[in-house]
Amino acid sequence: MKTTHVDKTQGNRLLLALGGVFFIVLTIGLGVIGSCLLSNSHQRYAEWLSSDAHVIVVDTGTSIFYGNPLLLIGLFIIGCYGAYIGVRGHRNQWFDKHCLKPLGGVIVAGLVLMFVGKYYGNTYWDQALKTEGYIQCNGSFALTGKWAIDVWAQSSAICMDPNLKDALRHSKGSVYKINDYYSPPENMADVP
Repeated sequence: MKTTHVDKTQGNRLLLALGGVFFIVLTIGLGVIGSCLLSNSHQRYAEWLSSDAHVIVVDTGTSIFYGNPLLLIGLFIIGCYGAYIGVRGHRNQWFDKHCLKPLGGVIVAGLVLMFVGKYYGNTYWDQALKTEGYIQCNGSFALTGKWAIDVWAQSSAICMDPNLKDALRHSKGSVYKINDYYSPPENMADVP
């Protein structure tokens, strides 16, 4: 009895093409979302610093997008290769031999760079706010009830103001619009 070799990629062509398209759309979407979030953050921080805002709320979670381009490039190439296999019906031997291992290294390096970028992005904004005379409020989670958010104020008395905590925890809108509805007491000596 003669057995025939069945190429598994033939049966999975549709799955490979859809998976490739998924990775392509995912990487483009994450690139656009990350760019928009970082752009909005930079614009918001610059606006607050120029208007001498009493309180600045920094989203430390979006800073992970500072280091994501290398990861997105690696995932985009994987997606393109998956779509290529799905359409052509076979693997490219040259690509398999010369590019897949380095591409795995690019993806791992991209993951590491995301966390390095997060660290350096947060450090950059910490230094920028300290230079402008702001101090970081201790216990930002206690103030906001949210992780990945730091609260900076013009003085430690503002950080201690119970009205600030109420305004951040029970905000009428986004915590990033805190300066629209919070103003520190006229006499900061009244703050406990």
